[in-house]
Amino acid sequence: PIHNASYGQFLAELQNPKLFLDTRLDGYHGIMRNPANRAIYEAVIKRLVTTCEGREADLVTVFDPSGLLASRARETGEPQFLSTDTHWTARAMELVAQRLAESIPGPLALPERRRAKTTLVAGSASQPGDLVAMLRLPPASTRYRSVPQSLQVVTSEDKPWRPDPEADILLLGDSFSNIYSDSSLKWGESAGFAEHLSQALDRPIDAIRQNGGGANAARAELANELRRGNDRLAGKKLVIWQFAARELSAGDWRLLSMKVGKRTRRTQSLEGATRQVSGIVKAMAPLPRPGHTPYKDHIIWVHLTDITGDAALAGGSALVYVRSMRDGKLTEVTRLRKGRRAQLSLRGWEDVKTQYGRIRREEPTDDDLILEEPFWGELGEAPADVTERASATPIAQPEATPTARQSGATPALPPDQLRQIRNSFGKLAASAGGRMTVPGRNGWYFHSAELRQMALAQFWGKAALQIQPPRDARLADPLAAILAYHEECKRHGIELIVLPIPAKSVIYPEHLLDPTVCKTPEPRIDTAHQAFYDELRESGVDVLDLVPLFLAHRADAEGPVYCKQDTHYSPRACVLIAKEIAKQLKDRNWVTAMDRRDYGTRAETITITGDLCRELKTGRPPKEKLAIRRVGEGRDLTPIKPDDTSPVLLLSDSHGLVFHAGNEMHARGAGLPDQLAKELGFPVDLLAVMGSAARPARVSLFRRIRRDPGYLKRKKVIIWCFTVREFTNSSWGVIPLKK
Repeated sequence: PIHNASYGQFLAELQNPKLFLDTRLDGYHGIMRNPANRAIYEAVIKRLVTTCEGREADLVTVFDPSGLLASRARETGEPQFLSTDTHWTARAMELVAQRLAESIPGPLALPERRRAKTTLVAGSASQPGDLVAMLRLPPASTRYRSVPQSLQVVTSEDKPWRPDPEADILLLGDSFSNIYSDSSLKWGESAGFAEHLSQALDRPIDAIRQNGGGANAARAELANELRRGNDRLAGKKLVIWQFAARELSAGDWRLLSMKVGKRTRRTQSLEGATRQVSGIVKAMAPLPRPGHTPYKDHIIWVHLTDITGDAALAGGSALVYVRSMRDGKLTEVTRLRKGRRAQLSLRGWEDVKTQYGRIRREEPTDDDLILEEPFWGELGEAPADVTERASATPIAQPEATPTARQSGATPALPPDQLRQIRNSFGKLAASAGGRMTVPGRNGWYFHSAELRQMALAQFWGKAALQIQPPRDARLADPLAAILAYHEECKRHGIELIVLPIPAKSVIYPEHLLDPTVCKTPEPRIDTAHQAFYDELRESGVDVLDLVPLFLAHRADAEGPVYCKQDTHYSPRACVLIAKEIAKQLKDRNWVTAMDRRDYGTRAETITITGDLCRELKTGRPPKEKLAIRRVGEGRDLTPIKPDDTSPVLLLSDSHGLVFHAGNEMHARGAGLPDQLAKELGFPVDLLAVMGSAARPARVSLFRRIRRDPGYLKRKKVIIWCFTVREFTNSSWGVIPLKK
């Protein structure tokens, strides 16, 4: 940072926000094309730098230790950072704490407070470091040795130092504050930044520290406590916000409200007790990825509903924190599934906060949920499929059948096997040499772009910018685009159903992957897709995950759910999807009010040469036979035309055309629009673009609405159908429904 001009300018503007407004904002006006966006942006900036009435304008003080650490490195020849870890050495940390303490009294003139009564005791710690851990070397590897550190352990009255909630200084910190303090990092305890800052100031301090995410994690915990009515800022004269400099480019800098809400009260207090409960997992945070974070421990949130097993909590719901990663390995939390019942031991979060509060933790974004007083949960026996009843006689429950609403009803694959599977997909995609087709076994063929995507552990958010070939940063992230489109539809009173068509290799991996790597499609191998859908659902998006449905019918006597020679699903899959969607929509008032028609059907057999085989120069297989259900009107089954007055719009890529449009789409009257008409009892509207529904189809819909302003008023639901390849193979971006 010392020689980084951009960083220096950032520090200057942070200390003098008016400089930013005077010299920078006009430049942004030139590039912000939309006046509304410009006004919002300017308002946000002004809100950030407006000073509170009665306070000095320069109360944002920046303490940059870069020069201090560089000077010490030159003078002593000692490293200021651990050679195999992301963090600073103990001596560097102690020096920064001392100099920060020396800089505080001058401009701030803090009032006299009781002395901290601390004592320094010699200690030590030694381990290889988090960077070595992320290399995931064999256990027997001796390439990197442990790095020893001499510590100065801070004690208070012969006990480990602890934060004081009544102190007038609050430290918000990340793992740079936790190292040498949080025992879970295995670099010692009670010898970290907060402890030494308190010792140097000779006064108690309060602290909120979470490993990782220094831009948001500790700040979000403070905001959440304030919203729950626990005013952690009461009596505070100074807040010290410590975070790693890398957060400036990689952190989560969302604006958070610091308003104090009404104090929340549990429906029933646990009063320090442990209660055994059972509940339905309504929602939960995505699981972390071991080996991709420097922290070996992690906590997720779970929203538990329909609680049974304890009279005090019966019938209620709870926000529960659960350990998701311990010592670099996923815990038994992998058993949890949305919509399934789980058994947990619950304790009050406040009872364990001292022990677990500094572990990296995910928080819910739902405004109502975050206001609930949280619990700490530990998983009991495997989740039960039978709901516990108060009746003395157990009530038998039918075995659950897979539905498209389940993200997955099978255990997770071991991380090592997942890596093997991803590596195999990557090698198979590379073997195509730029061609579309990758031959499998038993007459099956696969799309190389699909395999490239299956090699990825994540493809949205920041990861979208790393995918090759590179795309415009504004158009790369499918998550942002889908969330924005969901909000657009909601604003216009239209229901949006996102219908991603799964990868063929997820349903039939045995026809492509080596049996030593993957023999069966279960447990599900599309873990990235599941995590992505979970994120969408957390924001209220209705995602119809077809994988459970397809897995349940992959070996039906009526035929497979994918064409062997083509990129598309089979005619059989069109029928299954249509039935699933009709089942979801059948009880809508506007559906029951529609005039229903009983369309005719006829079973037929067609032969095709799929698109994956057309490019083959040699070795082209015989044509593939497919069973279809043709739908139509009258004796001759005249194909049903899409109806632009229909309340249902199928917005699609070629999956809305295959077996519907004829010619290279193989047949007419047997595609998804036809099967939807049969199952719903009325025709649907269709807007399909060959090649991509990610952006081109949405642009076409925008133009259609612009030509006919009344068009949108006739729609109740948009079914947005596209292949999962589009997540990484297409441009996205924000496209409005109308302006």
